[in-house]
Amino acid sequence: MPITMIVKDSKPKGRTRSSTDRELDHSWGTTSFRNEEDKDKAAFVERKLKKEFNADNSRVTAKVISNVK
Repeated sequence: MPITMIVKDSKPKGRTRSSTDRELDHSWGTTSFRNEEDKDKAAFVERKLKKEFNADNSRVTAKVISNVK
């Protein structure tokens, strides 16, 4: 069984899908992701966008999340 290790980069400081989802979960008790794995994948992509393009505001789509292996 392979183990996948994720190295965390710096978090974006602006509005992202993950930050919007945290607010949604806190206020309404629901989420916009199918499962915890998709939530982790979105946060991973947002950190990569921050690292590569210095993007503090990003909206990761479901298509991008499903392409993350």
